[in-house]
Amino acid sequence: AQQGLGIIIISDDLPELIQNCDSILVLKKGVLAQDFVAIGLSESELSSALMSESSPEESIEESI
Repeated sequence: AQQGLGIIIISDDLPELIQNCDSILVLKKGVLAQDFVAIGLSESELSSALMSESSPEESIEESI
């Protein structure tokens, strides 16, 4: 990002995402459900967000 570059990684390999990304966005039904800063994020936190059944709107409201 410091050089004006961005890369989109789509993966189900959670350790890979946490290791290689600065931020992680979770989309559900094409809508942003949650966003995370990867530093300090645990695999279980990310897994819980991916597996939750709450609607995208509910997830965003919970994170605000």
